Amino acid sequence: MNKDNVIPESDFLTANQVTFLIVGIAIGAGFVRLPNVLVRASYQDAWLSALLGLIYPIYVLLVGNYIIKKHPEENILQINKNFFGNIIGNILNILFMIPLAFYIISVTSDYTTTIITYIVAFLNKNKVMSISLLVVAYTAYSGLKPLSKLNQYIGYMLIAIILLSSVALKYGNILNLKPVFQSPMKDVLKGSVDGLYFFTGFESLLLYHNKVKDKSSIKRASFKGLFISSLVWIWCVFITIYYLGVDIIPKSNWSFIMVFESIHLPIINNFRYVFMFEWVLICLGVISNFYYFSSFVIADVIKKDRKKICIAMYIPVLFISIKLGDTIIIHKLIDFLSPIFVIFNICLLTLLAFMAYFKSKKSNAGNA
Repeated sequence: MNKDNVIPESDFLTANQVTFLIVGIAIGAGFVRLPNVLVRASYQDAWLSALLGLIYPIYVLLVGNYIIKKHPEENILQINKNFFGNIIGNILNILFMIPLAFYIISVTSDYTTTIITYIVAFLNKNKVMSISLLVVAYTAYSGLKPLSKLNQYIGYMLIAIILLSSVALKYGNILNLKPVFQSPMKDVLKGSVDGLYFFTGFESLLLYHNKVKDKSSIKRASFKGLFISSLVWIWCVFITIYYLGVDIIPKSNWSFIMVFESIHLPIINNFRYVFMFEWVLICLGVISNFYYFSSFVIADVIKKDRKKICIAMYIPVLFISIKLGDTIIIHKLIDFLSPIFVIFNICLLTLLAFMAYFKSKKSNAGNA
C-alpha cells in the first residue's frame, strides 16, 4: 500500500460510527413528509409501502457488502478505476456522485421551507440557506471522523424523539389504520416507488468502508443502521396515520410534525418546538454528510485537496439551492430523478459485484 494512502490510526471509523453514518444518510429532512408521499397512493396501507421500500436498501447493502468483502481496502472510486480504467472509471464516479450532490439541494430545500414555516418566519429563504450551508460546509470541511462522531450524537437524539412520539398512541385511533390490506397491490407498489427518494443513500457506504478499522464488523454495522432507519420510516408512517388518519394527513405538508402536538409536558408549552430544534440538527447533519461525500468524489476525480473543494463548493451549491429552492420544482425533480438514480446504482453495484466475483474466481484458478 502506498504510504500516501495509509490511514492514521486516529482516523479509523468504529462499527458504531458506521451504523450512525448509515442512519445519518438515510434519515433526512424529508422523513417528516414521508407519510404524505406514501398515503396519496396506498392510503392506510402506506406502512406496507414503506416496508416494501426496504427492498432497495437491503439489496444495496447485500451487494455492497459482497464488494467490500472482495475489496476491503479500496473504495468504490478506486474499484471503478481499477476495473474500467481512469477515464471510464472517473465518469462512473461522477455519475455515482450526482445523486449525492442532488440530495444536498433537495434536503436543503425541504429543510429551509420547513424551518421558515415553523421557526424563523422573519428571515427570507436566501438568508436561511446561506447560513445553513455555511454551517454545513464547515462541518464537512472538518473531515469524516468528526462527521461520524456528530452522526452518533444526532442518531441518539433521533431515537429519543422517535420514542417520544409514541405518546401519540394515547390519543390516536386504531380505526384510522383500518381496513388493513384494502389498497390494491399496484397502489402499494406505486407508494413504494413514490417513496424511493427516502430509501436511497446507502450506497455511500462504499465510499468509506476502507476507513473502518475492523472490516469484519462492516456488514453487521451497516445492517444495524438499516434496521434503525427502517424502524424510523415505518413507525413514522404508522404513528402519523394512527394519530391523524389518511384524510387529515394531506392537509399538512409535514404531517409527522403534527404528531408531536400530542405531547404535553408541564414545563414545556409546545413540545413541537423541542422536536423542531432536534430536527434542525438532524437536517444539518444529513446535508453535511452529502456535502462531504460530494467533495470527496470531486477531489478524487480532479486530484485536488478535499478541504479546498469544500470551500469552492459553497457558492455553486448556494446558487443552485436558491435557484431550485422552490418546493414544487424540487419535488417534481425528486419524482423524476429518484427512479433513475436507483436504477443506475443497482446496475453499477450489480456489475461491480459480478466483476469482483469473476476476478476472484480467475485469481483462485490461477493459484490452483
